[in-house]
Amino acid sequence: MRSSRTTRIALIAAMAIYLYAIVTFVSLGASGLFVQEVPLISTPLPTSIPTPLTPIITPTALTLISPEENEILDNGRTDFMDYRVWDFDWSDFEGATRYHLFVINPLGLPHINYDNITNSSYHLESLGYQTSDCLEGWTWGVRAFVNGQWNEWSDTRHFDVEPPNTDLAWVTTMPLTPIITPTPTTALTGHLSQINEAFDTILRTYGMGVFPFVFPTMAFYIGLLLLPVP
Repeated sequence: MRSSRTTRIALIAAMAIYLYAIVTFVSLGASGLFVQEVPLISTPLPTSIPTPLTPIITPTALTLISPEENEILDNGRTDFMDYRVWDFDWSDFEGATRYHLFVINPLGLPHINYDNITNSSYHLESLGYQTSDCLEGWTWGVRAFVNGQWNEWSDTRHFDVEPPNTDLAWVTTMPLTPIITPTPTTALTGHLSQINEAFDTILRTYGMGVFPFVFPTMAFYIGLLLLPVP
């Protein structure tokens, strides 16, 4: 009887401990101590720490000045007796160390492709000429080299070229050797007769005694007599 009673008491104690444990866990769960709530995130979490970045500024394009749209430029001559002169000008770009000028002819081929221009202009002067089939529809544009990189191209413009031989050829002025017309024999004879008359007049007026004093002035008179007769 005593053993069965002891067993019954042990069972009742175990049941009490089990019920107490169940009630304890249920109450703790209701209070939220063992529940890991996941917050709602609208954006994903960064995978690395953000660092401040230097903004990248894209330079603006250049402004073309001349030639203007559809302007007619100079042409040379087929005899190479005149220069073909073209002038290109555009706005300065702050910080630019050089410029790139690109000119395309009407056939779509590059005519000027020069990327080492240190000024905001370019002067072309040559004895060449453009043929009649390459006069209309030229295109040109410029870009600047800034901070170690090329910026975007400018807006393109178009120009035409005047026909060849439009300008006059050079006029070559060579120094000419003066042509001296020989003095006719009759004129020389007349000068000699005038010299003789001058001597006769001096001798009749002053005599032979004054001839040494008159002689120094004779060169002057002789020079007058030797001047060409108009």
